[in-house]
Amino acid sequence: MVIATTFPAALPFLFIDQPWRALRVSNLLLVVLLFFVGAEWGRYGHTNRWLSGLAFLVIGLALVAIAIALGG
Repeated sequence: MVIATTFPAALPFLFIDQPWRALRVSNLLLVVLLFFVGAEWGRYGHTNRWLSGLAFLVIGLALVAIAIALGG
């Protein structure tokens, strides 16, 4: 299951020739997936699905911004 979760992150690198663009597409895919995971977590935890999805999304965007600021 752990290996299967790496496929969305790796797929853009297989189809896009420019590494920086593939990295940004990979980041976009993973942040969108974080939103859906947060929404499902909200459903499981009987909280607002949109709010928990947005919380996961904001945290993911903050981590991507930090990685970009550090040169990634």
